[in-house]
Amino acid sequence: MVGQGDVGQDPRNGDAVRTGATPASRGELERAARSVLRHDFHEPSRTHIVWCAGIGRGGAKGFGTAADEAFRMFGHRLKEILDAARPSDLERWSRDLAYDQTERLREAQVRSLAARDRMGDYSLGLDPSQIGLLADEPGGVPSNDRIVEALRDGLTMFHEAARDRTLDQMRDAVAEHARALREGRRDRSDAPAYRTVRMGAETHARLQLLAHEIGIKLQELCRYLLGLHLDRCGLSSAHGDVGTAPVASPSDPFANLDSATFARVAKAAHMSRIVLGAIRSGQVVDLPYLVAGRIGAALPVPVPANDIVRHAASGVRLPPAMAARAKGRPTAGKPGLTLEEVARQAGMSAAQIEKMLAE
Repeated sequence: MVGQGDVGQDPRNGDAVRTGATPASRGELERAARSVLRHDFHEPSRTHIVWCAGIGRGGAKGFGTAADEAFRMFGHRLKEILDAARPSDLERWSRDLAYDQTERLREAQVRSLAARDRMGDYSLGLDPSQIGLLADEPGGVPSNDRIVEALRDGLTMFHEAARDRTLDQMRDAVAEHARALREGRRDRSDAPAYRTVRMGAETHARLQLLAHEIGIKLQELCRYLLGLHLDRCGLSSAHGDVGTAPVASPSDPFANLDSATFARVAKAAHMSRIVLGAIRSGQVVDLPYLVAGRIGAALPVPVPANDIVRHAASGVRLPPAMAARAKGRPTAGKPGLTLEEVARQAGMSAAQIEKMLAE
């Protein structure tokens, strides 16, 4: 069969208000059904099928050897179903058809917005507590594909949940999630880590439209969708707050790191161990937030970028035993170097420095 949709849709919960529309009269319901009807053609039997899901147990359907005949049969069947329906049935079907119309309009808007560009770069503010959980490996930084995959998964979960919840309920859920993340950042003296994410224009258009429909900020919606994905994967905190996980903020983020772990952090940050050693010993001022976030996410226990920035300029000195072994390290008595100055002193090439500072 050539066509779209599922003629065998199950009736949905009649008590759930999905679109906020008022119950329609029988005449309005009949006109709505005709406006969203679909036409299929069954090639083996050469049969036309005109149908509308969401009305009756299996949908209202009409069959015929010609399209106009199938349409007439659909009208007869629709009348029979509506004649036998109870008021609660009419109310439930009205909501289902309104939801179907909303979804069709959304798809048309998505295609219109996405037609201008197939791919694009978009800035997203990720919560530091979600960065470590999204990483492909412990202490790593989530890849672009991993973030986009999580957003799409969260978007699917959101639409599934929205079928049985009002817009106000969904708006409240996003607001509560945003509040929990905001309080966590405040307790850690942290801020969202902005990341340039490359995704299809269609995916971004879906995010834009959903944020507009609910009446929330796009950044808050994205963090909520990431939280839904993390929760489904069992990566949320023990208290059940979606996408929020405790993040340690030690006074010395590099305390108790062995040499192998230290080397892995340096590699993840695209810098030499000498440069990371200067950051650890508090000699680097104005450390770029992007670089600090990369270092913090690579540590065994993720540390907020703000804490890394503060520690990098704190002037903390290495223990004497470690300082004696740190050959080639920038002079301990001259704190206050920028990251680029430290990198040049450490012998990093211009290409390596550019990679270290790149997003």
